[in-house]
Amino acid sequence: MSKQYDETRALAPDRRRSSAVELVAPSSPLRGALHQRSFAAGEALLAPDGAPGARLRTGPLEGAYRSAARGTRTAAGVGGLTVEGREVEGAGASASGGAIQAGVDRVDTAKLEARTPHVAHEDLATGRRTAASAERLTIGAKGAAGADAQIGRGGLRASVDEVTATKVAAERPEVSHDDPQAGLHAHARAADLRVHDTRVGPASVAADAQGLRAHAAQVDFTNVAAQRPDLAYANAQTGRSVRAGADQLDVHRASVRDAAFAADKRGLHADAKAVDFTNVAAAAPHLAYGNAQSGRTASAGADQLDVHRASVRDAAFDADRRGLHARAGAVDFTNVAAAAPHLAYGNAQSGRTAGAGADQLDVHRASVRDASFDADRRGLHARAGAVDFTNIAADGAELRHANASSGRAAQVGAGHIDVHRASVRDASFDADRRGLHAQAGAVGFSNVAARDVRAGYTAEGGASQTNARADQLDVHRVGVRDGALDITRGGIDAKAGAVDYVNTEARNVGVTHQRGPVTASADADRVGVHELGVRDASAHLGKGGIQVAAGAVDYTNTRVDDARAERRNADTGANGHAAVGGLAVHELGVRDGRFSGDRDGLSAAASRVDYAAVRARGVSVGQRNDKTGNGVSAGVDQAVLGAVSARDASASVDPRALRANASVRDASVTAYDLQGARAGVEVGGREVLGGRADLHQGHRVAAADAAIDLRRGSASASVEGYRHTRSMKNAQVNILGTQVAIPDVVLELAASGGASVDLKKGAASLEVNLAGSQIAIGDAKITLPAFVQAGVDMDLSKGNLDLNIGGHEIDVDEAIGRWARQLKGLFGDGERQAPAPARVEAGRKAVEGLAAGVVTTRDQLRKAVADER
Repeated sequence: MSKQYDETRALAPDRRRSSAVELVAPSSPLRGALHQRSFAAGEALLAPDGAPGARLRTGPLEGAYRSAARGTRTAAGVGGLTVEGREVEGAGASASGGAIQAGVDRVDTAKLEARTPHVAHEDLATGRRTAASAERLTIGAKGAAGADAQIGRGGLRASVDEVTATKVAAERPEVSHDDPQAGLHAHARAADLRVHDTRVGPASVAADAQGLRAHAAQVDFTNVAAQRPDLAYANAQTGRSVRAGADQLDVHRASVRDAAFAADKRGLHADAKAVDFTNVAAAAPHLAYGNAQSGRTASAGADQLDVHRASVRDAAFDADRRGLHARAGAVDFTNVAAAAPHLAYGNAQSGRTAGAGADQLDVHRASVRDASFDADRRGLHARAGAVDFTNIAADGAELRHANASSGRAAQVGAGHIDVHRASVRDASFDADRRGLHAQAGAVGFSNVAARDVRAGYTAEGGASQTNARADQLDVHRVGVRDGALDITRGGIDAKAGAVDYVNTEARNVGVTHQRGPVTASADADRVGVHELGVRDASAHLGKGGIQVAAGAVDYTNTRVDDARAERRNADTGANGHAAVGGLAVHELGVRDGRFSGDRDGLSAAASRVDYAAVRARGVSVGQRNDKTGNGVSAGVDQAVLGAVSARDASASVDPRALRANASVRDASVTAYDLQGARAGVEVGGREVLGGRADLHQGHRVAAADAAIDLRRGSASASVEGYRHTRSMKNAQVNILGTQVAIPDVVLELAASGGASVDLKKGAASLEVNLAGSQIAIGDAKITLPAFVQAGVDMDLSKGNLDLNIGGHEIDVDEAIGRWARQLKGLFGDGERQAPAPARVEAGRKAVEGLAAGVVTTRDQLRKAVADER
């Protein structure tokens, strides 16, 4: 003991402070007396004294070492030191009836506790000094309160109100370095620092014939916890300084609430009310950099910063004879979560400043609600009420840049923005003997989704300003409703009540630019690019082939609603504008569409197909001078360009049979249809020349059919009720204020016909009917008669050739036969030549017969024309 005492005294040369060393042995005698934690009358009680104890306890210790050769001095000290200290209150134990009970009110132990420890190293020549200190340093601290244990025939039961353990705890730790010659100063400090801090309680455990059970109301663990950490570096010569800190910093923080575990004959069971984990959590973190010589400053901070934050609510796990079962009311994970993050940069010499901030910023945020997983004899089953994932989510995001020297400034912001956002609602997945089955009430994805987007640019000290806005901006948005997927032995089946896709959509979007007296603006209520919507869709892929069906399919390349553009010049009074109430480019719609492909071939059908290259309403453009009243304007109320529509369209192809057919009903092609087209010229605020009209050009077919059979060498096509129409209606011309009405003009070509060919039989037919065609100018109308038709019917296998001219049938093959017989008399039968008089007579009769046939045909045509008149 004396040797240890002398060694300790050697470290304490400062005789002004007490350096006595006291070795204190803990009180160890046992006394058999009733204790305040006695369990029952008559029980034997064994308990320690309860007085605090320690293996080593000292008063203040100081030590120093000085090297004359190196010119350095090192000093260390401690206000007090306790080694393996222990404090016990209310401890007791008893044994009765084959059972042992033990308990303690409070136990606190610490392997090492130092009060005001400090160490410093100083270079006496340069004045450099490095120091470390703390108000209190505790290593290996443990504590327990309200602990009870019972061992008996009934098993083992133990409980504790609270258990704490801290590997290292330091109050107001600080490390600093100073170099007066270099002008350097650096320090690291904290109000409180804890390493491997654990708290448990209340907790209980029981082991008996029924099994093992454990419960904990609260479990908390933190690898590193620091209150008000502060790091600083400064260089007086260069003017550079860096500082970082936070109100609270936790590393590897985990907590569990209301956790329970049971292992019994039924299996394993575990549940927890709440489980939370955060890799790094910082309250009010901040970072700053400054350079006094260059005038540059930079800073970053946030109200709260969490890295790798995960939480689980209402979780349960069961493993029994039926299988594995897991439940969770909520699961949340965020890679990085920052509340009110902000970045700033400034350069006092150049006048440049930049900043970025947000009310909330989340990176890789995922959440699951009402999730369950089951693995049993029937298979695998998973359910989720909601699943959400967002790569980047920001509220109140803003970027700013300004240059005071050039007078330029720019800013971009959004009330909310999501990047790569995906969501699933009411999802389920099953894998069993029948196959794989997946369902979802709703599935959504957005590459970029932003709300309240705004951007601005200012130049020339505010003389030139440009601003842009959008209440909503979506890029690559996909939505699916009531989706289902089944993979079974019968094939693959997919269904969806609705599928929607939008490449780009912006609502209430606008751009304004102002420079001096010139102001330009453009805005629209809505702009959509590449919009696709499908309703009641289904698909099947199996041994029988592929079948696809959809109740409705709609696609639009570009759609604009209520768009306006304007340019004004306040000095000259010039005002140009353009507006459109609605615009659709490449609009396609299909109803009741079906497609199938199998061994028999390919087929497609639709009850309705509509397409329009351009469809617009409320279009107007113009240029006007507000000071002089002169201008020009043009517009149209309704406009359709390049439109195609069809009803009951179908087509099929059979490659094996080399057969194909197609049909359509009520089909139309519209080259243009302009309702309320107008143009005008104003002079002095009064229209002096203008005009308006409704213009139309298009084609319509009541029915069309086509078929081809390559094996049989046959093909056919027919058209019923074809009409080509060109019209100008409701036309008016304004000449110097005088309105002149122009009669309606309608040109309509009507036709019906068909054609067929059969190569095997050598048969062909063609029929064209132009009856019903008309030209109308005002009330005057000219209509072609019904006899304006023609046709030909040929069958080489029967030697038949018939013509239809004006509705009259002409048997051509019979006339040719009659002429051939007459010519035979003229030239003989080929074996002997007829006498000369006979040949002359035969020639005369042939010419007369041919002339008679021509006359008869002429008379038939004249009679048909007369009847029609």
